[in-house]
Amino acid sequence: MRLLIFIVSILSFKLSLGQTEFEKQYSSDVCSCVENMHLTTYTVDNFITCFQDMLQKDSKQVIQEYKRIYGDTVFSEDRHFGRDLYERIKVSLVGECKTYAILLDSLRYNSIKKINQDSVTIQLKNLDTVGSVRQNKDYYNQKSLLFFQSKMYDSSLANANKVLNIDSANTQAMYFKGWVDEIKGNYDEAIFLYDKVAALTKQDNFLIFSALAKRKKNGM
Repeated sequence: MRLLIFIVSILSFKLSLGQTEFEKQYSSDVCSCVENMHLTTYTVDNFITCFQDMLQKDSKQVIQEYKRIYGDTVFSEDRHFGRDLYERIKVSLVGECKTYAILLDSLRYNSIKKINQDSVTIQLKNLDTVGSVRQNKDYYNQKSLLFFQSKMYDSSLANANKVLNIDSANTQAMYFKGWVDEIKGNYDEAIFLYDKVAALTKQDNFLIFSALAKRKKNGM
């Protein structure tokens, strides 16, 4: 579960129910800014730079948007315009900006690459010694996670399914089942599961994985 929390914390966000014209233009400007760097690979810092630069470039529109949201243009420390703007656009930006989508997707897989595989192997061997009485949903969830970290996706999926047979609303098993489906190219199933996890947990952050799966379904 800790890996799941870590991944979600990287990509956490609030769902925007609809973009304003300013948000659409700002998103487009940020994406163009990054892509005009013509880099081989992009980093979070590249996007932060462009987010900041575009706020300065679109200063008149920013003031208008600030006033629309807060009712005035008086600066206050309890108003976090830039942060809140990013929170409102970063989901839709997945569909609008390929470079951004690729970056977010790479962050998710990079978190897996950093895991010590020897440690994973030892943990799996230790689980094999657990008696049948203790082989509950937590046991199968842990095996599903460890097999996933070892890129043994069929075994991960099999254990996630065992969890869901015990607890059909188990969000961790549902999430990793969705991720395996995504890896295997079963995008519709992955999207369905990510959306369901978001609904069950009431955490919109899982919808970013759904947005990435939608892009991949369309060729990224």
